[in-house]
Amino acid sequence: GPVTPASGGATFPAALNVVEVSAPSLGARRSLENLTVQNGRATGFTATIVNGGGLFIDTADEFLLDRCLVVNNVARAQGGGVYNASSGAVTFRSCFFSGNVADEGAAIAIPVGNAPVIGNCVFRRNGKARNGGALFIGPQANVICNNSIFDRNVAALSTGDRCLATTSMATAVFSSHIAPLP
Repeated sequence: GPVTPASGGATFPAALNVVEVSAPSLGARRSLENLTVQNGRATGFTATIVNGGGLFIDTADEFLLDRCLVVNNVARAQGGGVYNASSGAVTFRSCFFSGNVADEGAAIAIPVGNAPVIGNCVFRRNGKARNGGALFIGPQANVICNNSIFDRNVAALSTGDRCLATTSMATAVFSSHIAPLP
């Protein structure tokens, strides 16, 4: 059925991202702050509607997701909570990700070679992913993750918390992640 934001307002049809940030570069800084992105469903059959159940980011501009809740979103392919196809500088700051589901990167999928920064975030109980119960980070991506907590995320083939390319995980805390035995 349709997706209605928790605060009321607009209703989005099923199989669409709750929020899509997609624009040519304007040299601007874009941000979403103090927002709840909830119950999105990217379950269609084209790139923008199989990825990023909660948030689909595809911009060359700077983008900040700050103090947001990204909960209970589903994507058929990548990024149940957030799909980041952006070539711009993307920062996730003080966000909470929980209950998101996707084949790869249940909370966040970063499939392309960019360099997002993740700081002071909590990733709790995301999963049912094949790879990266919390994060899926593709080839050539260079992710910096600081002061974040990964708790009880689930993946079938890779680590429950992350499937990594090049990543700096400074002061990250990992607790009870679930993944296959080696």
